[in-house]
Amino acid sequence: MSTTQVLAFFDAGFCSSGPTWEATHRADHWAYSLNQRWSHSYQPHPQTPAGSGRYDLCRAEQAAMVVAAARNVGFTGFVLSLLPWNGGYATGAELLAPHCDESFGLAFQWNNPDTADDDARLRRECRAVVAALGSDRHVRLGGRPTLIVRRPSALSDPSSVLKALRQEAETAGLPGLFVIANAAEKTAKLADAGFDALLDPDPAEWMSCDRHLAHDGFALLQAISGNGELSGLSDNLLNYTTFVLSRMNGRMERAGTLPRILPGFCDIADRQDGGAVILKEMTETRIVKEFYGMFVRKAMSLVEAQFDEGKRAVFVDSWNDWRHHSQIEPTEQNGTGLLTQTQEAIVWGHYLARTQTHHLKPRERVADGGLRRRVSGACAALAEKLDQAGIQSTLSKTIVRTDARDQTHG
Repeated sequence: MSTTQVLAFFDAGFCSSGPTWEATHRADHWAYSLNQRWSHSYQPHPQTPAGSGRYDLCRAEQAAMVVAAARNVGFTGFVLSLLPWNGGYATGAELLAPHCDESFGLAFQWNNPDTADDDARLRRECRAVVAALGSDRHVRLGGRPTLIVRRPSALSDPSSVLKALRQEAETAGLPGLFVIANAAEKTAKLADAGFDALLDPDPAEWMSCDRHLAHDGFALLQAISGNGELSGLSDNLLNYTTFVLSRMNGRMERAGTLPRILPGFCDIADRQDGGAVILKEMTETRIVKEFYGMFVRKAMSLVEAQFDEGKRAVFVDSWNDWRHHSQIEPTEQNGTGLLTQTQEAIVWGHYLARTQTHHLKPRERVADGGLRRRVSGACAALAEKLDQAGIQSTLSKTIVRTDARDQTHG
């Protein structure tokens, strides 16, 4: 039986009142997410919400409708961001928790500051984070509530932050925390800090494939003459198919890293001065959908093979991040294609887990110098006995060569 949980990042800012609405500082979050300035020809076309439409999470029936739709696709929870508010954090969990249960819960992501050399601030931050998590309706990995640290590289001392977080969780009566670092590779700093797992970042932080369709000199001349925008020359246009293949390549070498799946990505709205990352298929939308489904299935298979039961999760980015074009909610332009691909991929992923048994090759043991010397000594003693018996053995010749090599290499 597959135990892999499939979670979706969720923007809880689509509400008309309350702490989360105040924390976003926006009167209309839908307008902020959808009404973007058209800058470049390669920018994804605007999408219009269909299905649930422009819902208001403050209305209980609409929040319940969104949770039910995600549950129907096969998700086991949403990941909510911690938004600074009133000296603490708002998450929007109070809008969704009434519609959650043991089969669908909430995880959280902390866009952490650096608290170097300020122990009092560290304690306040960690206390506020744990308070924002609440006490129920959690997505549990390893039997513990799940927290993603958004910017682990900004922490000068990650181990002290983890220790403080877990102490605050214990004080609050939580069964510990399953803390995930948002990072592409296992650096020594993060590996030794005590994170329970790592997570693939979004493409803006880790592109993982070559830039597609680099601008030529003519584009530069056009921009200089005023017929184009200089900012676009530094944008990174990535081919979706290549991106997916590069993300899945070498996953076994990145053991301990949970996969993040994306149907698309574009952060031009946040980078009007250039440097945006656009993840886009250059041929047809059908290919994106098919590769996206393959992305989900392959990710589930890898997680089943690499992680222990109860600690398996795949993250989809995202359910409703319309601003960055990574949402899988229905659109008037493309219908429910991405939702259908997600649902079919999750069903297929669970099926494969039930019918396949993964056998990982044990890590090969490399003999250290001491062990090699002991083995050489034993072989030398045996060769001496054979020589005393008048037997000219190939073992004797091998020992001579081995000893010479060991002396050469120290």
